[in-house]
Amino acid sequence: MLVMGLLLFAGGLYFITVTYAGEILRDIRLAGTWQAAYDLRAVNGSCKRHNFVVTFCSAKIQSVAEPNRAAVTSEFMMLFSSGGGELLVPVRSTTDRSAVAIAYATETKLTNRTMTFIGLTGTLAAMLIGLVNALAKGRYNGGAAHRDLLAGIAELQARAESTQTLSRTTA
Repeated sequence: MLVMGLLLFAGGLYFITVTYAGEILRDIRLAGTWQAAYDLRAVNGSCKRHNFVVTFCSAKIQSVAEPNRAAVTSEFMMLFSSGGGELLVPVRSTTDRSAVAIAYATETKLTNRTMTFIGLTGTLAAMLIGLVNALAKGRYNGGAAHRDLLAGIAELQARAESTQTLSRTTA
């Protein structure tokens, strides 16, 4: 079970880092350089909130001048924020013209997105470290620490029985 948990948390940490960290780092690096892109339009935008805690938003950004060109997908995640009813305004960086995104994600909710990423990766990393520690120290059923615990309990039971036997014989 520990190995499966270890693999699960390692995979989750890898997935969230590979798929999400790049956009956040780009948005932080380009903060303050975003401006509305009138040659782009946002289509198929939606936000789904789960249990009033986490919200996943997605929108496709399409070129107005070249409608046959593949749309760029902008996806982001936030904690404790709804994202519903917000305008999906496509923006482009003034320093990196190839960088396009949604204004709501790059300006309004950048701090929330960053804190969500740090909190989620920190939690996954802490759980991963805890599982590695438990595995390394043998703190699992059948592990070295478990065997030592069972031996200690057996020794305490033997002492208690011998003490009871002594008290019966002297009484």
